[in-house]
Amino acid sequence: MNNPDFDKLLSAVIPIAQAMLKDLGAFVPFGAFITRDGEVQLAGGEGDPSHLNTEEMVEMYLEAFREGAGDGSFTSTALCVDVRIHIPDKLEKTDAIQIMLEHSGGEALNAFMPYEKHQQSEISYGSLFATPAEPRVFTKLASEMEQ
Repeated sequence: MNNPDFDKLLSAVIPIAQAMLKDLGAFVPFGAFITRDGEVQLAGGEGDPSHLNTEEMVEMYLEAFREGAGDGSFTSTALCVDVRIHIPDKLEKTDAIQIMLEHSGGEALNAFMPYEKHQQSEISYGSLFATPAEPRVFTKLASEMEQ
């Protein structure tokens, strides 16, 4: 990844996701963002998320991130989600940590770190890879740049 903000965000969220996977076996979506001052801040929800499904939680984070992006509070965002994906050359889906990364300059990526659970809370991780994505946070800024 060429964007230094994305590297900072990945360094912040991946260890948290890995710790929750080790301790709890799963994790609910959570996020992080970089302020205008370049500081990484974690974003967690309030209240009891047990009545919400993953998609609803993702949409709540994206909406909150859009509000912050709209008033210029931050320049980059990361949303971390526990997913199942197809990896090239594998027939079966595998578990993965997905990190939705966006920058106010219009760059958006989905980063994935596949993982496999073993006995006694042991987890092995595959290599991190990323694919281009459509902006979902800085959408107003991205559409203004296209004009």
